[in-house]
Parts: sequence; C-alpha cells; structure tokens
Amino acid sequence: MSMFRSILRRLELALPLAIVALFGACRGRAQNTASRQPAEPAGIDWSQVTSRDLDIASVFLVARDRGVRPALDSLAVLTRHDPQLDLLGHQIAHALGRYAVAQRNYDAGVFAECRPAFLSGCYHGVLEGWMAGHPDANAATLRGLCSSPAMLRLPPYAFRECAHGLGHGLAGMHGHDVFAALPDCDAALAGGLARRECYDGVFMENVVFSEDHDVMNVGDAMAEHHQHVQGDRKLVRDDDPAFPCDSVPNATLAPSCWAYQPVVFYHAYHGDMTRILRACDAAPAGSAGACYRGIGKQTLGRLTQQPDSVARLCARSPQAAECIRGMVEFYVDLEWKADSAFAFCAGAPGVVKEACYRAVGERVAWIDPSSQALQSTCAAAGAYAATCLAAAQGEHAGEVVARAAASAPPAARTGAAAIAPSPAPPPAAPPHHPHSP
Repeated sequence: MSMFRSILRRLELALPLAIVALFGACRGRAQNTASRQPAEPAGIDWSQVTSRDLDIASVFLVARDRGVRPALDSLAVLTRHDPQLDLLGHQIAHALGRYAVAQRNYDAGVFAECRPAFLSGCYHGVLEGWMAGHPDANAATLRGLCSSPAMLRLPPYAFRECAHGLGHGLAGMHGHDVFAALPDCDAALAGGLARRECYDGVFMENVVFSEDHDVMNVGDAMAEHHQHVQGDRKLVRDDDPAFPCDSVPNATLAPSCWAYQPVVFYHAYHGDMTRILRACDAAPAGSAGACYRGIGKQTLGRLTQQPDSVARLCARSPQAAECIRGMVEFYVDLEWKADSAFAFCAGAPGVVKEACYRAVGERVAWIDPSSQALQSTCAAAGAYAATCLAAAQGEHAGEVVARAAASAPPAARTGAAAIAPSPAPPPAAPPHHPHSP
C-alpha cells in the first residue's frame, strides 16, 4: 500500500500537465463577438506577440496556401521543438479542420484530406466546422455523412473518428445540452459502434466545454454559431461530480458518459487520485469499467513521462485490464500507430501484460485489417503475438459488421452530405511520435 500511495503522490504532482493537454484539446470556442464589430477595428500590439503565436499563425498560412495536410506536417515539425506547443497540438488540429472546411465553402470532402495526427483533431474539427456552417442541419442531412462509399475507401479508423467528431458537433449545435444531442446520434448513425463513438463525442464535448478553458478561436462560422455561447448549458455540477452520468438511466449511453467523468473528478477532488478511483468504483456495474478506461486514456494516459508508475497504478486498481486498455488506446490513437503502445506494453507489469497486448490487438484492427498487416504488426508483441493477433482478428470481424450496419443510401437520395475522395495530397512528413515513452 505504501508503494501505491507513493505512486499516487507522484501522479498528483504530474497530473496538472495532463489536464492541460486534455482541456486544450477538442474544442474551439467562439470568438468574442465584440471583436467582430467593424466600428472599432481591433489593433494588434506586435511587440507583445510571442514567438509561439507566430509559429501557430504560420501553420494556418500553410493551410491557406497549400492545404490542411501540409499544415499538419508543418505543425508536427514545430511541436518537435516546442513541448508546450505539443500540448496544444490536438486543439490546433481541431482549429485547422474547422478552418479548412470553412475555406472550402463547407465541403465535407475536406475530411478525407486530414490525417490522424494529434489524436485526429483535424477530423473532428472538420465535422465541427461543417455543422457550424450548416446551422439548419438535422438528422436527415447528417445521415450518410460518415458512411458514404468514399468513407469506406478510407482507413477504418476514419469511420470511428467521423462518428466521434459528429458527436462533438451535435453537442455544439444543441447548445451543449447533451440530452438533446444524444438522440441525434441515433437518428444520424446506424449501428451500435458508430452511435457509441458519437455518444463519446457528445460527452467529451460536455466535459471540455464545461471546464471553460480558453481555446483557439478560428473561423467566422464558428463564432457566429456560438455567439450565444454564454447561454449554453454546462452539464457539470460542483455539488455533484458524478453529474450528468448519474442522471443517464440508459445503460447504452451511460458508459460513454462515465468514460470522460474522471476529468471532472480530478477537478472536483483536487487531484486526489484515491478519491478519483473510488468515484469510478461507485459507478454502475455496467459503467465502472468505462470509468477506469477513462482514467487510463483521458487522465493517466497523458502522463507519458512516467508510464511505469501509471502502469503500476492501473495494475493495482480493481479494473486493471480496463485501465490499461485506456492507456493503450491513448498511445495508438495519437496517430493511429502501434509503436508506442507496444513499447508501453513491453514494460507493463506482468499481471496486466496480456491485457495490454490484447488491447493493442483490438486497436490495430482499425488501422489496416488485412491478414498480412495484422500478423506483421502483432509480431512486435513477441511472446504475446498470438494474443494480439486473436484480439485483432476478433475486432476486425466486428468492425466489418459495424461499418456494414452504418452504411446508408447514397447521399444523392438522402440529401446527406458525402465525404468524397480528395485529390492526392502532398507526401506526408515522417511519422511524428512526440509522446513515445
């Protein structure tokens, strides 16, 4: 127990950095509408502009002149030399997606020009921007957006990121009233997996928005869409850290809520990890595992500077496998690559090592599900290669069913926007692994 407490103390010291990374992520807030009034042009005191401000501006210049994919490559280069900018990477990638789709007259095809850098922020931003530019969109116009034939030609993970981004956008369109947004996930998407990803996006948006952190403001349409942002509902309560999850009676929806609630617990309990763990223990039986997975992915997964301590904490928790699974998802989802996850599993305690490699297998099935690719990828698991491969094959079988269930009639017949193929993008920069342990 003394070792456990020591781990907790070290994590509590490092956790604020993790929370900065999460809350900087995933959300673009509206520009101050007063700054958009023509009567008083806002001047810029260039002597106060930081070098980092200029670096970020340069990324958007690349997006304007060459497109979103080269802009992501430019951001990757900058973040290699600026750890603080790296913490904002997902946030900036969101903003790039919103900017790019606005520049292209809200053509959803921009989605295909993104790549999964910085936790797929570009994908999510395109969906947010598209929906902000279509304030009259409804379930009928959204149906088919994530399941068009063009989407099926993208890597499987793009389908998940589309459904997740849709959840973020729906939350914004409904003034951050999650209970109003969730039914649209069901109406716009078919199949359980796609809907779960959408629910995740809705609840993640609620958590990030409710923290009310300053975030990047890009795109006049986003500012216009959120000009009444102060009236939006923030479904987090200081006197009830489990809200809104404790008010979600639907067993299908509840796990998605609890998966993000550890972020709320952190602030409510001032970083006391023991209380955060106990709060997850108090979740309903069907959601406790999701809560521990949230501890691994949304909170502890950001502490890549001390993965061994994090892994030991997960190993000692009541839901060890789920906690480890969350960490694996974080590592893979950074850029939908498995290298960092395999490195993490290699150093994981023996009691969770098999669960770790199984989780990697489940995730890599969404990268390239071909038999040859799965065998080659899972070979990196060494003695656990068979565990990884079996999990990947099982997940791929489910992925085929999930994407088939989400297929919809062609957009021309439904009125839905389609994610169409884009012109071949410039060559991508070398893979970027800023968080490798």
